[in-house]
Amino acid sequence: MKISSFIAVLVLTCSLYAQNALHFDGINDRVNCGNGASLNISNQITLEAWIYANSWKTSVFQGCIINKEQNIPDRGYMLRAGNGGRLAFNLGNGSWNERTTTPLLSLNTWHHVAGTYDGSKMRIYIDGVRVDSFNVVLTIQNPSNNLFIGDWYSGSRNFDGKIDEVRIWNVARTQAQILSTMNTEICTLPPGLVAYYTFDEGIDGGTNSGLIALPDQSGNGNNGTLSGFALSGATSNWVSGQNLPGGSTNSSVNITVCDEYVSPSGNYTWNTSGSYHDTIPNSSGCDSMITINLTVTPVDVSLGMFGITLMANAINAYFQWVDCDNNYAHVPGAVFQQFTPTVNGNYACIVTQYGCADTTICVPITTVDVASPEAPPSLGIHPNPSPDGWVKLEHLLPGSTVQLWDITGQLLYHREFDSERDSRLFLPGPGSFFLKVIQGDTITNRQVVSLGH
Repeated sequence: MKISSFIAVLVLTCSLYAQNALHFDGINDRVNCGNGASLNISNQITLEAWIYANSWKTSVFQGCIINKEQNIPDRGYMLRAGNGGRLAFNLGNGSWNERTTTPLLSLNTWHHVAGTYDGSKMRIYIDGVRVDSFNVVLTIQNPSNNLFIGDWYSGSRNFDGKIDEVRIWNVARTQAQILSTMNTEICTLPPGLVAYYTFDEGIDGGTNSGLIALPDQSGNGNNGTLSGFALSGATSNWVSGQNLPGGSTNSSVNITVCDEYVSPSGNYTWNTSGSYHDTIPNSSGCDSMITINLTVTPVDVSLGMFGITLMANAINAYFQWVDCDNNYAHVPGAVFQQFTPTVNGNYACIVTQYGCADTTICVPITTVDVASPEAPPSLGIHPNPSPDGWVKLEHLLPGSTVQLWDITGQLLYHREFDSERDSRLFLPGPGSFFLKVIQGDTITNRQVVSLGH
């Protein structure tokens, strides 16, 4: 019968994989984000990203950050950097309308870059500051080519460095709006955000083999697929990104329970070992996505029996024997792995293991008076427990037989005494043993404990 159960939770590891970016090697690394309907933008647009360039290509057009374009006729939109630190913003309506800044970007430095178009004016922002503008009226013509990050559709125009926090909008963001969100990740999605990539995947500079998916956090399904990346080491891999407060986090924990586990959100209850996932809000109000590696290890409540001596089989556990007939009252002093009742009845053991407590079945004992009456007053066993592995059997009657058994039921010692009244008995090692003394018609079963030898 089970009368109590407590969950034991052991958190072994908790690794956060957030605030990451992708490092592009400038040779063949790229992310293909498909050609979803939400990426077809015609009237207003905003392109944003954080970049950290390691080198500049000779021409601006060779360093693609965000690119959805077609040549002849020229259609689409793009944000590119190169030629000593120039930033270019391009919109195509059959021909390219391009604005390129003077060299304002620095190598090995994080910069926020953005381009906007509101239907009448193209604007370029670096670190939230407007650095260029151009009056033009056009309708963006969308190509059938896919959206790429870090390259364009034909290849060989690869960005060299890190890219983080790519956002594509079908509205023209004002300077105030850009400033309000450029230094934080977005949790509650504003209207007009059609594609959003936080790059918060992978282990910074670790082995990320097979991790080639870049999720679109906008909910529009414009998920990216990585190609060309080594996905190991400090380059061409998931690496540390621009440190932005807020945002979603990913963590992994190892949990051990003895019964069942309720997920952190309270939405799930699991009672079998496996890997599970749950999501709760983090301190910034964004999603905290948790991978839970769950191990369920039930308390061992199996029993063995030697004569009228009961044995709990659990290891690394604590024990308390109880009287089932007396509302499971504790038997005083019965806190060892073995228990020999002195009164007929029904007995069980509360086993505490892995921080949980469970109770064995009740076992009936009906032969105490026949097979194991109280030992004669003249019989003594001292000391018990024994600190050095020796016990003295005092005042044995002539013709007595002494047997020593281990907890598995194996006979370790058998000796008959003729006339000796005092005898020493060696216990073969630290542990618990059963002593059976036969004196005429009287059989005495005792537990003896050795603490060493």
